[in-house]
Amino acid sequence: MSGGSVYDNLHNQRGVFKLPVLIRVAIDISKGMDYLHQHNIIHRDLKAANLLMDEHEVRFPCHELHGIRKQNKTYYSEM
Repeated sequence: MSGGSVYDNLHNQRGVFKLPVLIRVAIDISKGMDYLHQHNIIHRDLKAANLLMDEHEVRFPCHELHGIRKQNKTYYSEM
């Protein structure tokens, strides 16, 4: 995505998001994690460097979830 990762944005802006951006990032991450958990997927490498953002939203890149394996009807990311 054009905006880089959340990590890159934090370090390029001296570790500060303005409140409206911070709220949007938190909501987008929460929605993404909720979606994964509704589909019995546990993302085991959630970190700012693995979250891409642009001017509209934050997304989990698909390649972060490529190593999914099933264990007791729950899927785990193997990153």
